[in-house]
Amino acid sequence: MLTYRDLKLACLMSLSDNEIVAFVASSVLILFVSGLRFRHFQRSTFDRFIDVGAVFTCHQGKSRVRGMAAPPFEWALPFTAFTPDKLVQKFVSTVSQVAKNNGRMSS
Repeated sequence: MLTYRDLKLACLMSLSDNEIVAFVASSVLILFVSGLRFRHFQRSTFDRFIDVGAVFTCHQGKSRVRGMAAPPFEWALPFTAFTPDKLVQKFVSTVSQVAKNNGRMSS
């Protein structure tokens, strides 16, 4: 069970100067806030920012009957009061940087 203390600790860790610690903590917070299954999170890419948050696209939904994959779907990550300022923007920036650097955190 997630407690307030766990959430607060993840928020503090997401502000770490250590890129890897901050990225992992931010990922955990994003999973908490979005309510998304981890598997769909792995299959998602950033799409765009909107007034209330960010929109991502999961490129493969749940399997349907007869093993047919569901079509891609969009999900939103809201800016919330309990997460650190600019958490979503920082996360999107880090993911973009990792993609440009062939999976590495720093250039």
